[in-house]
Amino acid sequence: MVKIAIDAMGAEKGLEIIVNGAKKALEHLDKSDELILVGNYNLKKLISDEMNFVFAPDVFSMNDNPITELRKKKKSSIMIAANLVKNGNADILFSPGNTGASVVASVLKNRLDERFKNYPLATTIPTIIKNKYTILLDVGGSYPDVQKGLEYNTQVLFDFAIAGNAFYKSLFNNKPKIGLLNVGEESYKGPSEIKECAKALKNSNLNYIGFVEGNDIMTGDVDVIVCNGYTGNITLKAIEGTASTIKNVLKEGVPDIRDFNKTIESIKTNFDFIRDNNIKGLIENLKKIDVKINKTIGSYLAIPWGVFKSLKNRLNYEKYGGAYLLGIEKPTVIGHGASSEKAIESAIYFTKNCYNLSKEINDNILKQLNN
Repeated sequence: MVKIAIDAMGAEKGLEIIVNGAKKALEHLDKSDELILVGNYNLKKLISDEMNFVFAPDVFSMNDNPITELRKKKKSSIMIAANLVKNGNADILFSPGNTGASVVASVLKNRLDERFKNYPLATTIPTIIKNKYTILLDVGGSYPDVQKGLEYNTQVLFDFAIAGNAFYKSLFNNKPKIGLLNVGEESYKGPSEIKECAKALKNSNLNYIGFVEGNDIMTGDVDVIVCNGYTGNITLKAIEGTASTIKNVLKEGVPDIRDFNKTIESIKTNFDFIRDNNIKGLIENLKKIDVKINKTIGSYLAIPWGVFKSLKNRLNYEKYGGAYLLGIEKPTVIGHGASSEKAIESAIYFTKNCYNLSKEINDNILKQLNN
């Protein structure tokens, strides 16, 4: 039995998206699992009898600054949802709202170990190898404050490597190969904190393989890629944007059955022009349909081999749902604010899985910190 507290108010696309995604997830969760949706009475009108509701009069929006505003909004849905977990009324928090607010609310009185400097968000990235994933962190939980100096920033990245190692081992039951994201593989490249962290990782018992570049993320050659939150968030959104672009371009190239029928009709028209010895009409019609014929025939030849379906499934970030906040005692998963119903549904499955692994993940982090 897992009780998931959901901050339903902060997402960009509205309450219906959250509720519909939750309803779909409930169809596949265990009957003993509970979804606790936190929000105002507009939310209550939408939820089904199978869901629990906790009232929150306030909302922490995407535009609110968590550093200055969160403590003022103690009755916001994110604060109330986070408190449900801290007080033991829920097991894990899922929030598709303001990332900064979700992190701050989750960290308050919920730290795993005071030695941890910052709290990374870790997410799974699909690779070109089927059923093989890379863990990327931090993707926006926090990022080092460069004003605190080289030693501080180096330790933050080292902590992220420890957290990523624990997360991967728990998810995939295997010791990961760890790389530091950098502008090149050469040892002299990159900011000072990355070069210093590389030295520390080489002297650790982690399986550190060196610097990796952006084009290594999806090759499957490295299991955990470490960077600060600023770099990681930009990287993640670039990957998601590229995947969406590829899908849209392919979609444009895949005609529906009406396009295919139109192409057949155009071919028949050409035969009519030939039969009537209408060369001018034939030439004009060929100019109109040449590209369409190539596109249609090529697309339909690809469909039997599942080319488009395979690519769509591999690159569809909605299947992966959320990012896990590491370094806190009671777990939190943070989703994308613009998540679709499918992404919300997937994130809820991911959240349950993370809860089941959370004790093992935290034990692995503490074990490594104590080495």
